[in-house]
Amino acid sequence: MPLALKAEDAGELLEAALNYLMRRTGMPNGLRAIGYTADDIPQMVAGAVQQQRLTKLSPRPCSEVDLAELFSESMRYW
Repeated sequence: MPLALKAEDAGELLEAALNYLMRRTGMPNGLRAIGYTADDIPQMVAGAVQQQRLTKLSPRPCSEVDLAELFSESMRYW
């Protein structure tokens, strides 16, 4: 029987699947688990904007504010 999934649920389903895989494989729980803090975010953003080969692959433009939010939300996943 097919599952009744909605497109608007895709983000939450993907997050749950990735968290499951990360836990099962023993990955650290975010950047904080490997020693980074919120104080490191400006430096991480500065380093990321210099990596144009990576930022150009983004499916949408990303600003320094976007990168700071990404790093902030990546401090802890679950």
